[in-house]
Amino acid sequence: MPKGTYAVTLRHKGYASRGLRRYRNRGRTLEIYHATLAKAGSISGTVKGIDGKPLAGLKIEAKDTVGIDGRGYATYRYPTEVTDVTDKNGRFEIGGLPKAGYVHRLHVSKEGYHQISGGECEVPAGDIQITMDYAGVIRGRVKGLERRSPGQEIHVNLQPEGGRQIGKYGGITTCKADGTFKFRNVPSGRYVIRPTGSPAREEENRNQPRKTIDFKPAKPGEILEIDLEFK
Repeated sequence: MPKGTYAVTLRHKGYASRGLRRYRNRGRTLEIYHATLAKAGSISGTVKGIDGKPLAGLKIEAKDTVGIDGRGYATYRYPTEVTDVTDKNGRFEIGGLPKAGYVHRLHVSKEGYHQISGGECEVPAGDIQITMDYAGVIRGRVKGLERRSPGQEIHVNLQPEGGRQIGKYGGITTCKADGTFKFRNVPSGRYVIRPTGSPAREEENRNQPRKTIDFKPAKPGEILEIDLEFK
């Protein structure tokens, strides 16, 4: 076998494939692996919007899966799928998962939507109900860039009211040369937004004017325009 790094995956018909740690061959390298394969199981369910209507074309991913041994069970697409896309009735089914295992993150994604329920499940499972809310775009421009130091980057900080919170949307983006910025797939919520300079300049950042906004998109991708001032 040529020198290099290889992905090692255990596969057997009727069982959920399991990825192991990578093998690095340096010429005379012996690796011994100990692993257990679980029978293959599946999960299925429906994705709906907050209005109760089924949503089609949303990607579903089973992530952070553990096996019956309590260890991480890294599943791979070949030869079985661990993702699916909802049909016209909002239905999905994901196979190739370890029976008696657990999916800690059942992630649903599509531009303009935000998942609000149905984030984990046992394997097998049927009739999983996932609800999605609308997500939109917050964009705008930071004025007063002539006040910044030469070469200084300006950022925009968007956080839930009250500060960062686990499971809540928040982030920092860098302004373009003309001061424009954009946050995508922002879910409904009350946010505080402000411009910031260098993270090391705490006093300067603390004194930057901030705005509190109530954002509730009424459709996928709805846009809120907002201007900020850098001082």
